[in-house]
Amino acid sequence: MKAYEVSQKIWIKEGYLPTVIDLFKQIEKLEVFSGGTLLKYDHQVAYPRMISKYFAHGGNDIPVETLRNYKRLHQSHLCYAQGLCQILSGYPEVS
Repeated sequence: MKAYEVSQKIWIKEGYLPTVIDLFKQIEKLEVFSGGTLLKYDHQVAYPRMISKYFAHGGNDIPVETLRNYKRLHQSHLCYAQGLCQILSGYPEVS
């Protein structure tokens, strides 16, 4: 398993941690055509743990508690406030 551990985290540009969190929140809500959500997990802190393990913000580690607090405190769409991104869920039209 250690062969697959990361030696360097993915860097999030300084000031854009809320944007990344918002993107993960959008991914959480994506639904598949056959019904249900695209991704399933059995723990409430799955995304905060993943972001903490594989990402750095401005070159610094991101504590899981920081991410959990963002999730609680920033319920508005952070990405939209910065005007950056929105994940659209769309299905091809059937004729």
